[in-house]
Amino acid sequence: MKGAVKCIAFLAWLILGALGLTFIWGGNPNLLPRPPERFAVWLSNLAGAENAEDMGRLDVIYMLVVSFVVLGLFTSLLYCLVRMVNRCRR
Repeated sequence: MKGAVKCIAFLAWLILGALGLTFIWGGNPNLLPRPPERFAVWLSNLAGAENAEDMGRLDVIYMLVVSFVVLGLFTSLLYCLVRMVNRCRR
């Protein structure tokens, strides 16, 4: 039961954190670097974006995915660091 609670808490952290980071990034688009132009064109062609509304949706999806990956990597690194420190204390 304790493992299930930790898993649910971890998933809630990732989802809420990614939404928060996306909200901050959407309000300040110059906060993080833009994707390369070639990648942006490839992604818009892949998604079939035809107008500005489609591009806006694609921007939000891109920000959500990048936020989720960044937050997941940061959380994993922090977890490994905490475990390493705890092992050294023993």
